[in-house]
Order: sequence, then structure tokens, then C-alpha cells
Amino acid sequence: MRISALLDQHRHAFIIAGISCPQIKKGETIKFLVDSGCTTTTLLEDDILRLNINCNNLPRSSSQSKTATEKITPCILSNVDLTFIGNYGFLNMKSGIIEVHLNKVDCLPPTHQKTPEEDSLPYSLLGMDVLRHFKKWKFKERELIMLS
Repeated sequence: MRISALLDQHRHAFIIAGISCPQIKKGETIKFLVDSGCTTTTLLEDDILRLNINCNNLPRSSSQSKTATEKITPCILSNVDLTFIGNYGFLNMKSGIIEVHLNKVDCLPPTHQKTPEEDSLPYSLLGMDVLRHFKKWKFKERELIMLS
């Protein structure tokens, strides 16, 4: 099966996945930045707020994550399923679903009230814990193709 992640003008790859777990109702989606330098898939502040995840009710990780400006101890979201729509068959004309189960996803909780001028990374990170499920990756002009 083949999944395509679109590249932006800076050649960053983005992919949309369905997400479900006990804390998130089924049918929600997240636009992820594909990040091979990220060990664990990580939900960032904008998605945590949008999905109404209460980090106060989640266990904390035993290790810290380093961001561009600070170190944060992530919360752990357990038993997460990510769903990707892929293509297969002659000329990739048929659609199918690839589901990846993760025992945990890190959540970097909001640390302070943002002002409108503040920049934040608007996309959660799709890490190597998901990317290792694909046997081959290949860059084309405007997309990253991942084959399962």
C-alpha cells in the first residue's frame, strides 16, 4: 500500500491521519508534519487544545522533551490508533486503510497563555514510531511516498 504526504515549498512533508483513543472521539483528524528526527509521535499545543485533551488527567513521561525554547515533561496519551488512507493496485487506483497502533503518544501541554503575536508550531509531529511501519520512503517533486 502507498501513502502520499504532500511537500510544502520548504519540502516539509505533511500527512493527515485519523486519530482515536479513549480520550479522543473517533472521527477526529490531525495534520502531521512528518519528522524523522522525532522518536515518538508528539501532539503539540494547537491540536491538544482543538481536540480538548485535558493533560492534567494524563500521566507524565519519565523524561523531558526539548523544544526550541524550553524543556517540557510531556504527558502520555495511551492506546492511540492512527488511520491513514492509502492507494494500491494497478496505477494505485484502489483505496485502502493502514492502521497503526501506538502504545503511547507524547503530548506537549500548553505552558502559558499565548498572545496573538506568538508563533507556535501549528503541526503535531509524526515520529519514527510510526514511520518504521513503512518499509520504503521515496521523495518525488511534490510528495513523499511511503510504502507499507
